[in-house]
Amino acid sequence: MVDFPLPTKEVMDSVMVLKDQMKQVKRILEDSEKTTVRLVLNPERMAINETRRSYSYMCLYNKNVECLIVNKVIPEDADGDFMKSKLSEQDGYMRMIDESFSGLKIMKAYLMSTEVRGKDRLCMLADQIFGDSDPIETYSSESPMKFTAGPDGLTELRIKMPFVPKDQVELFKGKENTIIIHAGSQKRTVSLPTSLSGADIVGADFGGQALIVKFRKE
Repeated sequence: MVDFPLPTKEVMDSVMVLKDQMKQVKRILEDSEKTTVRLVLNPERMAINETRRSYSYMCLYNKNVECLIVNKVIPEDADGDFMKSKLSEQDGYMRMIDESFSGLKIMKAYLMSTEVRGKDRLCMLADQIFGDSDPIETYSSESPMKFTAGPDGLTELRIKMPFVPKDQVELFKGKENTIIIHAGSQKRTVSLPTSLSGADIVGADFGGQALIVKFRKE
């Protein structure tokens, strides 16, 4: 036996309070109607690839990505040979963005000649991006992770997984009514609802940029 001080009741109570608060934060962040994510990128190949990965991981962690803001867009009336050549290069990247993120609202922030600093410049940037629309308007409230009733009495869990190759997805049955999903370098433990307590995984499909897990409960 080792003589060392144990935490007081007040300390243990504060830990439980913190745990409850984190549960509330999780509920708010995963409520697709209250919390959304907007990704910002430049029209460049590396930035597009990184944003694809970010979008995939946001979906895996059940965060609603509903808008994409493309920053430093060169205006169509750009002058000078150098800017015109960059504009031609940018057109290809903009097509790539439109094709990759076709389901998202895409907004543009144009390249400015001076640094965006101060209220006036920020207001100008906001006008470029949002125009007359409300900046807090939500363009989609669809959750990337949802349970639905499937055929033959099955329950289906559909998880949106854009840009994730099928061979990089692994599914495991976890402990205490959970499943574990590996997608690339990311690992996510998903808690199942009480209604699926003790349910068996009877199959999984990957298609339409989504993982579909099928459950049956006796």
